[in-house]
Amino acid sequence: MIFGPASGFIISKLGTVKPLILGSVLTTFGFIGLFLFHSNVFYISANLALLSAGLSFASVGAMNVIILATPREYSIVTIGVSSLLRIIGSSIGPALAAMYMEMNQTALSINGIETYFPSLFSFDMIFFNAIILSIISIILSLLLSRKILKMSIPNLH
Repeated sequence: MIFGPASGFIISKLGTVKPLILGSVLTTFGFIGLFLFHSNVFYISANLALLSAGLSFASVGAMNVIILATPREYSIVTIGVSSLLRIIGSSIGPALAAMYMEMNQTALSINGIETYFPSLFSFDMIFFNAIILSIISIILSLLLSRKILKMSIPNLH
């Protein structure tokens, strides 16, 4: 709630690519924190706050890069394609998480009734995959930064 509205102001001060890289790094640290510390409600809340701040910076920075690097006559098509890819990516994550949670379950007996729940390993796998994808995001952000410097597009530094 704090970094969403503030990210536009921060981008106007730092440029577009730096908040994108910062957001990717914060997202990665948030997932690493969830991977290592998900046994306590406070740790989960703190890591989710870090994760949401990173996602806010990364999403606003990425959209600004897309808009500024696209010729005006193709901007609507570019925004539409990037939105479609974001929606597809948002649907793959929960399906992957559900697959891990269904494949790795543990039995729990409550008052003689045996029930199955996702195991801790399933959550470890979910967070580990998120860490890998976040590291890829950092690498792509850094490569984009180098490409933008070579192209010397105004307002993107």
